[in-house]
Amino acid sequence: MEFEDEETAIAAVEQFDGHELGGRNLRINVAEDRPPRERNFRFNDAPRGAPPRPSRPKGSRRGSRGKKRSL
Repeated sequence: MEFEDEETAIAAVEQFDGHELGGRNLRINVAEDRPPRERNFRFNDAPRGAPPRPSRPKGSRRGSRGKKRSL
């Protein structure tokens, strides 16, 4: 939520932090900006000559689970 001033926001946090709603306690606090995350490049962003991504088998894992059980 956004408030007009900081005093109102602090009052709302104090009022509703720990308040019970639907059998559960609410945890209310003031939001803070997250630090920027490191960018993980995708396969298409990889530089030329980079080694290929490791491949994964496609499809469901049911077949591999069945094979494990039969060993």
